[in-house]
Amino acid sequence: MLVCAVPFEGDLIADAMKRKEDVSGWGIRRLRGSLSDRDLLLVISGAGKTNASIATTLTLREYDPSLVISFGLGGAYPGSGLRPGDIALASKEIYGDEGVILSSGFRDLRFMNLPLVQRGRQVFHNTLPVAESHLRRLAAALNKEEIFFRKGPFVTVSTVTGTDARAEQLRRRYRPVCENMEGAAVAHVSFIRDVPFLEIRGISNPVGRREKRDWKLREAAFSVQDALIRIIDNL
Repeated sequence: MLVCAVPFEGDLIADAMKRKEDVSGWGIRRLRGSLSDRDLLLVISGAGKTNASIATTLTLREYDPSLVISFGLGGAYPGSGLRPGDIALASKEIYGDEGVILSSGFRDLRFMNLPLVQRGRQVFHNTLPVAESHLRRLAAALNKEEIFFRKGPFVTVSTVTGTDARAEQLRRRYRPVCENMEGAAVAHVSFIRDVPFLEIRGISNPVGRREKRDWKLREAAFSVQDALIRIIDNL
């Protein structure tokens, strides 16, 4: 199951799918078909955490995928080594906004003693895991195809970072490589449903001062979809 936010992030994959069937519902666009002889469900969730969590929850109630992959565009944090058009893989997903602002600065949900997810003795606050074995296979497949990528923490935010000062705050707090608006929500629902989760994004812009002339939206959308199409049979 592949989940992206907006149609142009998934159009290339939709075009490449065979035996396509429109299984849209609940106002969520969904296509069911195959890619590289693998059964595939493509979900267009809508932008932001709420849309992503609703779409993932409702779809996982109807279907039983072996893997959920959140994909689309993302911003590259300073020091990540990523440029527009490059590929980023999540080593973990982080809710960047959930917490409290004090006079001394931001404090996360651990500080507030408010876990988001608890499974047995495992307690998760702002950070959620990815499927490590699947991540290794994904990285190996990208290397085999000679596709450049960087791996590291992803941060999901409700407010896109548009200043260098905010970018530096988040960089120091989480040491992330990539910023997005949906990934942690998809990771959250997948974890609750006990379905392995991965995230891969094409870099569209640097995180920091908002300079839209530096953005490469279409190029980033192409690069991440092209990568998925080339390696999907390895997952």
